[in-house]
Amino acid sequence: ILNIILLGWATLMITLFRDFTLALQSGLTGLPREELAKLYMPFVSNWKLLAWVFSIIPYLALKIMGY
Repeated sequence: ILNIILLGWATLMITLFRDFTLALQSGLTGLPREELAKLYMPFVSNWKLLAWVFSIIPYLALKIMGY
């Protein structure tokens, strides 16, 4: 559950508060804002894939098995 909550939080921060997130991350890492914007989508996509593989699919498999 924590994985899904953190994924939702990261997605909201990137989509709704894009300027704030870019400014914060740019200041922390020293990367230009344009490069950070390109890195966000692969980050969220990979995190979503890992959340499915390690959280949601095992949960559904256990529910199907009756546990």
